[in-house]
Amino acid sequence: MAAHAINDPASGGGSFQADPGRLAVLAADFAGFAERAEDISTRLRAALVDRPWGTDEAGQRFADEHTGPVADTLDRIDTIEAGLAETGETLAVAAAAYRDADGSAAIEVADIVGAAEGGMKKPGDPGRAG
Repeated sequence: MAAHAINDPASGGGSFQADPGRLAVLAADFAGFAERAEDISTRLRAALVDRPWGTDEAGQRFADEHTGPVADTLDRIDTIEAGLAETGETLAVAAAAYRDADGSAAIEVADIVGAAEGGMKKPGDPGRAG
């Protein structure tokens, strides 16, 4: 589908434009971003399991100082991953809604034009194509 613009002179010439196809592509991109954030979190967690800073006194001091901030960072990455996934899902739903509305509007316009020309049947009429 092509982009569709709505101009509203009452709002000072502002406009709204939607391109359902482009929106669907962007939605898929967000799924990839979420997967990447999840991968980063998984790799970081795996790297920290073996306590790479050691178990001696210096390693314990390092752990005491940095384990909390690392846990906070991992929580933030998980939050980012969830937000990216949710944004992608929301964009996909919006793209489908715009595409469906576009299709419905096209049918309605065709019906109006057909009725004005006296030849097209209304939705639900027997023998109506589409």
